[in-house]
This record gives sequence, structure tokens and C-alpha cells, in this order.
Amino acid sequence: ISRDGRLARFATMPLALRSHGAAFGVLAAAATAASVMRAASATAFAAKAQEEEDTLKRMNMFGRELQKCDRPAYMAAHPEAADRSYPHTGYSRDDFCGSMTADTGSHYVCVGLPSNQTPSGETYSPFWTTTGQAASPAKAATWPKPGPWCICMWAFARMFEQHPEFSELVECEATNYWVVQNYDLAKNNECRALEALCRRCDLEGEGTKRDGIRKKCEMARKLCPAEAEKCSAENDGSCTP
Repeated sequence: ISRDGRLARFATMPLALRSHGAAFGVLAAAATAASVMRAASATAFAAKAQEEEDTLKRMNMFGRELQKCDRPAYMAAHPEAADRSYPHTGYSRDDFCGSMTADTGSHYVCVGLPSNQTPSGETYSPFWTTTGQAASPAKAATWPKPGPWCICMWAFARMFEQHPEFSELVECEATNYWVVQNYDLAKNNECRALEALCRRCDLEGEGTKRDGIRKKCEMARKLCPAEAEKCSAENDGSCTP
């Protein structure tokens, strides 16, 4: 709407509303910001209309070839973490965090699960106890052991609210492009998670091959700056300025 149009709309408002011009301005600014965020949702930065998760499976966040979330290589270098129950990762168990619509959990984020030992000396990853998925270190020892592992991108966004340090676990070259593409900037937790990934992996840098990736990261940085908000566990994990 044009400036003249905005003035005309303002002129036709009831006097009670016009007398609170400052408050109206704040509300209008908030509505504009919300509109921008909706426009910057997942589909706004699509590079090519025909690209889909089932056809563009192995591209990483830089727009380059997706690297392995290489669990076997880690276990070869760390025999103590040999994992007979979970020797491979990825939805297809091919050690790629490849994309496909059949994977409703979108296990597209490759993280390096940290290592620890139970009191009895068993190797386990404290990732599972920190997130509450395993009730104890002994229970976590029955879950995937330390090393590369593909986790759900939606769970990552939720967990990042409580554990921003998890962004340091991400293996950038092995994390799928569709994480950037599918995070919705209109959703606060996804916007903040994307901003952290863009910063961690320097996705606005020269190493990124697609302009759309850089542009979405720039938008996330502007909408969800890292220091602008703090999350409160006492408020259901929500974030407040």
C-alpha cells in the first residue's frame, strides 16, 4: 500500500484510535515484521521449482556435495566406541544424512555425539541423557554410541532452545541442504536454530555455492540475532527479549 493510502486509512479511523498514534505505529511495525517473516518462510528461497527432497538428496548446507556422516570411520579410529547395535546412521543407514520425504523425522543434521563412560566403564554419549531421551548413563549405553549421527532437524531446533551449545556438535559438510531450505523463519525456534547453523558453518561466506542459502542466512541473522533473545526453561522453553 502507498504512503498516501496509509494516510487515507489513518484518516478514516475512529478518533479513539487516532489519538493513540504511537501505539498504532508500534502495532503496525509489528505487523510488518510478522509479514516479512512469513514471506521469508521455507519456500521463499527455493533455487529451482523442480527441486525436491526426493530428487536432490545429497547436497549439503553449502550447496556442495553432501559428505558422509561417517560413523564407520569414527569407530575405526575409536575402537572403544565400536557400536554393534548402531554401526551406521542416516534414514537409509548408508552413513549419509540424505533427504527423502519418507523420512518424516527429517534426520538431516549430522552431529558428533560426545563421549563419556558410565561408572561401570561402558562407553556412552551424554547427548542422550542431556536431552532426556535416556534416563541414565546406563540406559544411554544402549543407545547409539559416540560418533557421527544423523538427528532430526525439528528436534535439533527444539533442543537448541535449551542447549545452544549443541550447535558446536554439528558437522557442517555432512548436514543436508534441506535443513536451510525447510526451516521456517516465521517460527522462532527454527529461525534461531538456522541463525546458529549459519554462524557456526559460515554459510554467508564465499564457500557457499548458492546465493539463496546466503540470503536466507542473512535474513535469519537479521530476524533472530544471537544475542537479542534469551531462552527461559521456566517459561516452557520459550524465548523472550
